Amino acid sequence: MRSALDRFAPLQTRTRRCGKTENRWLSTTAREAKRRRRRLERRYAKSRSSTDRRAYRGACRAANRVIREALSSYIRRQVDEAAASSPRLLWQTVGRLLHPSSNDNWFDGMATAALADGFSAFFMDKVCLLKFAVSSVQFSSPRLTWC
Repeated sequence: MRSALDRFAPLQTRTRRCGKTENRWLSTTAREAKRRRRRLERRYAKSRSSTDRRAYRGACRAANRVIREALSSYIRRQVDEAAASSPRLLWQTVGRLLHPSSNDNWFDGMATAALADGFSAFFMDKVCLLKFAVSSVQFSSPRLTWC
C-alpha cells in the first residue's frame, strides 16, 4: 500500500513566503537603492575586499535611509487623506497601518467557491488514482498490515 501511495501520490512540499508582501509604498528611488545595495553585496561576497565592503556598507546606509523616508512619506500621505475624509476612515486607516496582516488571508481576491471546487476536484482525482493503483496491485498475503 505504501509503495502505491509513494508511486501515485508522492509527498510534495511547497514553500510559501511569509514575509511582508506589501511594498506599494516603496518609491522608485528606494527600489533602485535596494538593487544597488544587493549588487554591491554580491560583489563584496565574491571579492571580500575592504573597498567593496565600504561601498556595500555605504549603500546599506543610503538604502535604509531612502526606505525609511519612503515609508514615512507613505504613512503620512495615508493619514492625511483619511483625516480629510472622516474620523471613522482615519481610525480604520491607522488600524490598517499599525496591524497590516491582521485580516489578510492567503485566498484574498479569489472566489472561495471556485477555490473549494478546485480543492475538491484535486482530491477526488487523487482518490480515484489511489483506488485504481491499489486495486491493480497484487498482494502476497491476504491480510494487510498497517505499519
